[in-house]
Amino acid sequence: LAKLTPYVADGGIVVSSAGPVPADEARSVRTAGVWVGPDASHLADLVSRIDNGVLKLHIADRRPLEELPTIHQDASNGKLLGKTVIVV
Repeated sequence: LAKLTPYVADGGIVVSSAGPVPADEARSVRTAGVWVGPDASHLADLVSRIDNGVLKLHIADRRPLEELPTIHQDASNGKLLGKTVIVV
């Protein structure tokens, strides 16, 4: 996660649900942790925010479930430049 901080604009914020991220005080980059539980109403709220343009996601690719091992390998090798949607 620390490798992602340089991609955040000066004065921006890194939000992670995967654990703590070190702040970059020299560039005023802040960090925050979030926790999302498996709750249908929360998921519906997130979908609504995306549909209304309040939240924006960078979806880099859509790939079939059968490619999941390759997707994990690509992620480990730093080849994924955004979110990958797994198509079932």
